[in-house]
Amino acid sequence: MMEITYEDRQSREFIETKVLLDRVVEAINDDGTLAFRAVKCGRNDSCPCGSGRKFKKCCIIKVNKPAEILHRLPFKTAMKGTPDV
Repeated sequence: MMEITYEDRQSREFIETKVLLDRVVEAINDDGTLAFRAVKCGRNDSCPCGSGRKFKKCCIIKVNKPAEILHRLPFKTAMKGTPDV
């Protein structure tokens, strides 16, 4: 069995942190705001806010365009494709 040294562990943690930080930097717009994505949903679809309620009974009253709601990317989605280091 291979033994992992302190230096190996530090190096791995550094690389993982750098990958995550790079993803965060990519998600920040030029004006300093976080990137959002538009989620198309119908009135009878479940609300993208995660409440479990239908869109028409939840967030439709909070947006100007009923067919679109601006929604933060979930962390797992933002990290999709991140290489395992």
